[in-house]
Amino acid sequence: MQIAGNKCFVCEKNIGVMRDGAGCVTCQVAVHKTCIANQVCPKCGRPFLTAERIQSTLDTITEKQLNRPTSVTVIAWLAFLGVLRAVFMTIGGVLLVASDTRAGVSTVAFAVLGGTVALALGLGLMSGYAWAPKLYLWGSPVAIAIGLAFGDAGQQWPASAAALAAYFICAYLLTRPPATAFFHSHTD
Repeated sequence: MQIAGNKCFVCEKNIGVMRDGAGCVTCQVAVHKTCIANQVCPKCGRPFLTAERIQSTLDTITEKQLNRPTSVTVIAWLAFLGVLRAVFMTIGGVLLVASDTRAGVSTVAFAVLGGTVALALGLGLMSGYAWAPKLYLWGSPVAIAIGLAFGDAGQQWPASAAALAAYFICAYLLTRPPATAFFHSHTD
């Protein structure tokens, strides 16, 4: 949170230098130290922190972003691409309902389920939750097996082989020491 250069919440004048100000990291409110008597935020009632303290402390989101391995970020974005795929599958399933109701409804159901899991996985990986790599490590083989059992017979094996190769690469990346340290350093 920036203090110097922001307007004081109380007097609405610019705060000239960092040492003259204080702020509430919850409400993102900056004030002159001389404008407040009780040293608490007028919006939420929490104590103000000095500008020096605010500048020396990283917020938890920034800290997670700095500590997150690049491989985890890439895998999370691939999961978000799975959400986009699910959206297109849902649209295709809705269009299929007109000609084959049963196939259309099952396509929509699988797409919504897959999209929900992909979204949860991506968000969990980005946030550093310990359950997220477990979801990937245990859920992906199940998804590959379901795709093999119910997929198009002509495309089953090439697609499954590619999915299996991608699974092993991602599983390796998620179980490397930097990734496991990242997930163990954040609480669920």
